[in-house]
Amino acid sequence: MVTKSMPALLLVAALSMFQVPLAAAKPPSWDVVKKSASARFKILGAFGGAAVLDRETGLVWERVPRAGTFTFSDANRECQLLTTGGRLGWRMPQTEELLSLLDPGQKNTGPPALPPEHPFVNLVSAPYWVKDRAAPPFNSNGQILGVILHIISISNFDSGSLLRVWCVRGAASGAPTPW
Repeated sequence: MVTKSMPALLLVAALSMFQVPLAAAKPPSWDVVKKSASARFKILGAFGGAAVLDRETGLVWERVPRAGTFTFSDANRECQLLTTGGRLGWRMPQTEELLSLLDPGQKNTGPPALPPEHPFVNLVSAPYWVKDRAAPPFNSNGQILGVILHIISISNFDSGSLLRVWCVRGAASGAPTPW
């Protein structure tokens, strides 16, 4: 005799047979805010101290961003060939990834708007490339976005402009904008 609750019982039996906990897919808690830079950022010894883990996002950043300025394609290549900490797999960040490092409470204070006592070195208040294009209709000729760290601003730049780049490792938050 089959009852209405049998399919549910069969599912529970199948899951328990494979020892799949029902709550295994619980997403990380976004309720936890890392209040201090020392709680949020960790300098990674496995990278010779040359990289920093952002515990809030799970991304790994160069501790000392690239010196100098680059065109968009040169910045992209610079990250792809980077061997910071003896590791490949670096890339240019996407807009929201670079913005996630910034602290709105530090906006317009002169240096880049990062949390006080952050572990990063040699940052400058200048535009940094991100791997996103400006959206139409504001992008009539293939412009690419840059993030200005001290005023927390996003601007459009021609791909031949010379900006800084700050490379990152870890899962991309999504595909770059297709514009």
